Amino acid sequence: MDSGLRWRDHIIYLKRSNQEINIFTDSSKTIDKDNNNNIVGCSVWIPSLIIELKYKLNSLSSSFTAEIWGILKAIDWIIEHKALFSNICTDSKSSLDALFHRKPDQFKLNTLIRDLQNKLLYNTTFPNGRVRFTWCPAHVGIRDN
Repeated sequence: MDSGLRWRDHIIYLKRSNQEINIFTDSSKTIDKDNNNNIVGCSVWIPSLIIELKYKLNSLSSSFTAEIWGILKAIDWIIEHKALFSNICTDSKSSLDALFHRKPDQFKLNTLIRDLQNKLLYNTTFPNGRVRFTWCPAHVGIRDN
C-alpha cells in the first residue's frame, strides 16, 4: 500500500464523528516567467461538499503567510457554516508549529497567527464548534491533499 493511501486511511480512522468534515488547505508561491513577478495564493478544499475556495495574495507574501492564510480561511468557513466537527488537514508543519507554539511571544508580531489563535480561542459566534488539525505530508499521494 502506498504512503498516500495509508495517510488517507489514517485521517479517516481518526475521525471523531460521522459529521466531521475534512478540510484541506494548501498554498503556492511561483514566479511568473513572463513578467518575473511572484504569484502567491492558497486554497481550501472540502471534498465531501465539493467546495474549493481560492485566494490570491500579495506577490510579496511568503509561502508561510499563504499557508496560514489558507488555515485562517478554513476557520472562517467553519464559523460561517457552523460546521460542528472539522478536521483541517495541512502539509505545513511550520504553520501548525507556530499556531500551537508554547511561547506566544515568539509570534506576537505575526498578526495572522494571533488572528488565527483568537478565532479559535474566542469564537463567540459559534462556541460549540470543534476543530482539530492533522498534518498531512506533501507529495506522498494523499488523494485530497
